[in-house]
Amino acid sequence: MYDMSPQDIERLAELSRLRIDAASIPALQKDFQAIVGYVSSIQNIETGNTGHTRHDIANVMRSDDEAYESGRFTQDILDQSPDREGDYIRVKKVL
Repeated sequence: MYDMSPQDIERLAELSRLRIDAASIPALQKDFQAIVGYVSSIQNIETGNTGHTRHDIANVMRSDDEAYESGRFTQDILDQSPDREGDYIRVKKVL
């Protein structure tokens, strides 16, 4: 198992743009040791008999060959809007 030195923790804090005091380094060393130990235990799990777990990726979107014609629902949407200006739905200004 990898033991993180105080210099490793200070460097990690610097890269993470975190300020840590010298008094918290021993506690962080202990925490990192527990994390690395947990990850090591996960790496040692036997996964040989789990079978095929990869799923084939497929396009789940509709095909474009039967797309709606442009403007087919425009009037229905405009009729249901609470406030409109011509062929546009009026909404509150959001800044």
